[in-house]
Amino acid sequence: RLRRNKITAFSCHTVRLSLRISCQLAHCYAKCRSLMTYLLQQNIFFSPRQRTIQRIN
Repeated sequence: RLRRNKITAFSCHTVRLSLRISCQLAHCYAKCRSLMTYLLQQNIFFSPRQRTIQRIN
């Protein structure tokens, strides 16, 4: 009986930990995605200026 309770507690702990890790990963992925979209927008915004600089050179 004690062993079974220990196992259930352990499984609950692992599930909680895995949920927390997956949440952190999802948050990190969202951050990374927003950063990438921001960088892409900046690149699109700056691309005409870069082309003009290349023409001057």
